[in-house]
This record gives sequence, C-alpha cells and structure tokens, in this order.
Amino acid sequence: EHGEALLATNIAPRRQFGGTTGGTSGPPLRVALDRKVTLPRDRAYADAFFSRIGLSWRDRIAILQNDVLPIGRYTDYNIAKRRLRMDPFQLTGDTVNAYVDAMRSSGMRALHTYPSAADSLLRLAQSRSIELGGLLDTVLVTSENIYPGQRERIAAGYGADVYTMYGHSERLVFAGECRERDGYHIYPGYGLVELLDGRGNVVHEPGVRGEIVGTGFNNPVMPLVRYRTGDHAEYAAGTCACGCTWPRLVNV
Repeated sequence: EHGEALLATNIAPRRQFGGTTGGTSGPPLRVALDRKVTLPRDRAYADAFFSRIGLSWRDRIAILQNDVLPIGRYTDYNIAKRRLRMDPFQLTGDTVNAYVDAMRSSGMRALHTYPSAADSLLRLAQSRSIELGGLLDTVLVTSENIYPGQRERIAAGYGADVYTMYGHSERLVFAGECRERDGYHIYPGYGLVELLDGRGNVVHEPGVRGEIVGTGFNNPVMPLVRYRTGDHAEYAAGTCACGCTWPRLVNV
C-alpha cells in the first residue's frame, strides 16, 4: 500500500527498475531495484557462488525457469551472454527433443532451473528414450524446496552434480551450497540475516526453527530493513567440512 513511500528520492528514476516476488508465501510484492548497484553486485555474488561449485559466470548455462517465447520457438540462445533460455510452458513429450538438442548443440555446461522443472524435463526425456547422461556437468536448482530422493533422482538422470541456493526478489538474503552440500552458506556481505521465533525473539541456536528476516545491503533505491520473508529455516550445527565458517541455513 505504501510502496512509493519506500523509494529513495535522491536516485534518478532511470536507475530504477521493477521486479516482483514470486508470491509463494503471499501475494506478489513489487520491489524497486537499482540498475547501477543491485545488478552488478548480484552478478558478483552469483559468480562467487558459482566458483564454489566449480562453475563460472562465463560458462554456457541453460535456463529453464519462467521465460515465455513465441509459440513454436522453444529456445533462444544469447551468444554474448552464453545463456540458453528455454520456455517451460511449451515443454512436452513432443518438444523435449528440441530442448535437449539445443543444449547439446550449443555446448551447455549447466542447467539452472526449478527442481520440479528439472524433474519434468528428465521424465519427458526418459519417456522418449532420450539419454541425458553426459549432457551437463551441473544442475543448479533454485526457488523451490528440494525433497528427499529428488536430488538423487536428478543427479542420476542427468549424470551431473546437483546444487541448490537460497535467494529472493527482494535481494536481502543470498545463501548457497558448497561442494559438501551441507546447508546453505549465508553470504554476510550481501545482507544481514536473522531468524525470529514465534515470539519475535532472535534465534541463535542450531536446530531451532525461525522465520528468515533480512536487511539488504545492495539496493539503495528501496532499502528494506528487517524484512520478514515468510520463509522459515534453522541454523546448521558445527562447521562445514569445506572450512567456511559462515552460518548455514538448513531445512528451509
């Protein structure tokens, strides 16, 4: 109701651009972001995360998320960005071969998608006896929970390493797995992360469930302070075997 009142008045409108939340845990919320600050910092953190799982921002990556392409055009490859956009809404048993051929012919190294979409692509390919093993090195699944057995099924079907991360459109929290896959490492420079219990008290102990509350450092256009995400998680116990001492989220 008061979104306009949250906008900074000292930043030119041409530097501002809009996005919306996915609406998973409530009505979609419109968020204003900063082209000059938010986008390049997002890319830097994504590259830092990629490096921890053996990828680079410059790798060829296929994206199967929410791109809508003209009917009959299933994929679109941007040579400069090395990104292959794939339309999930036209993915069927009759079209799946075109998606796999596009990934193979353009030399995709990784697939960035939702767990459910990775499952759908795998199921449809298998229904047409299309082999996916060896096509990709990595499958990065985001924006949804990954359930027991799902990671193993995707890894086996694609013959690839599977990783996941946590983030959202408000750009307050960024956390991702390392090669140990022992929880989501919270990137402390991206934003301040807190967990609050049902009484509003800050959670410090591992294994205690709390709501994820974030204060972002990367959006001067619409700075959000102690924003309640509606998502819940716990802190992981102990230190990850990778040696990183950043706090880790589990059971998101």
